[in-house]
Amino acid sequence: MAQNTCFFYGNFLIVLSIPILFGKVVTSDCHEHKGTVDVNQCGSLKAEQPTILGRNVTFTFTPETTSDADVKWHRAKKGNPWCPLPNGNKFTQYSQDGTYYLILTDTVSDNDEVVYRVDYKNNSVSCSMETPKLQLQDITSDCGFVYLKTTKAKEGENVELEYYPSEYVMQNEEHTVRQWMHSTDSINVTKNVYEEEREPNDKYVLTISMFNEQKNGQYGVYCGGTAGLSNFVEVILPVAPSAPAFEGLKDIDDCKGCIVGEDGDQFSVLCQTSGGTQPINVTMSIENELQSPVQYNETAGYITNFTLLNRRHMANMTCKVMNDALTSPFIITARVYVIIIGTTYTQRRKYR
Repeated sequence: MAQNTCFFYGNFLIVLSIPILFGKVVTSDCHEHKGTVDVNQCGSLKAEQPTILGRNVTFTFTPETTSDADVKWHRAKKGNPWCPLPNGNKFTQYSQDGTYYLILTDTVSDNDEVVYRVDYKNNSVSCSMETPKLQLQDITSDCGFVYLKTTKAKEGENVELEYYPSEYVMQNEEHTVRQWMHSTDSINVTKNVYEEEREPNDKYVLTISMFNEQKNGQYGVYCGGTAGLSNFVEVILPVAPSAPAFEGLKDIDDCKGCIVGEDGDQFSVLCQTSGGTQPINVTMSIENELQSPVQYNETAGYITNFTLLNRRHMANMTCKVMNDALTSPFIITARVYVIIIGTTYTQRRKYR
């Protein structure tokens, strides 16, 4: 009889039959991968960024439960069977502090650009999770590639950038330099200001200490000679938008600063906020009913349309504004005062 084993060759997955002695039937190690496969979410599975062609790629899986478990990794091209990871030095697996790691070394295009899956099983949980297809970024600059590791700069906190030298630079170190740049200015690596450290996977990490507005700008690396410049990334300290305010609030005898209208009215409410670094997230709600605000214009703010109903009388309307500069959202509230149709004219108009 035979046992199936599989490996990738170019765009194809090859399945070989290997004879088995003693006439024992051994089933295939590969099982079908249909692409819309049924998986259960039982934790967090991701490929640490960036994923660069020729460098190592690290996958991490952190399960929701932390008890002892059986963990197996597979990979497949869409439409082909799932296969166990090949033996050898291509993959390294280990676990630490409740997280399982899979390191794919010396990545190559196509063969490694597949879907990866983790099968997790313990006494109470059994599930599978898979990644999107791995996309490897090629370094096109002769100098190398700069990646902004700290995606959200904050006042007074450190910012980290990673530099991956190109093959040309690594093979011609004696003819190139590594000069970090801030816009058109050279950066002097100084302790507690700009610090550089070399890390595994052929990368250098620049730490910008206590980031502030004066350090806003474009960052990259100059390699000198024919290698020239890397790409540049923008690091900007986000600015908070203005505190929100409702437009058109009215005072009536038993409701001061309220949103006032008649039962059944098609109503629009403007939450004024301006400025700030995008993206700005604005949500508006009446009690627990989420509305759908749209940006009115860049200076006026956000507007939502809804129907005034009697059941919303004296309910709270809330506008929340959030962006990367804020640790908690700006919040403004106002009461909704619904006038019932059929009351006297004086009662319905008793506001100014």
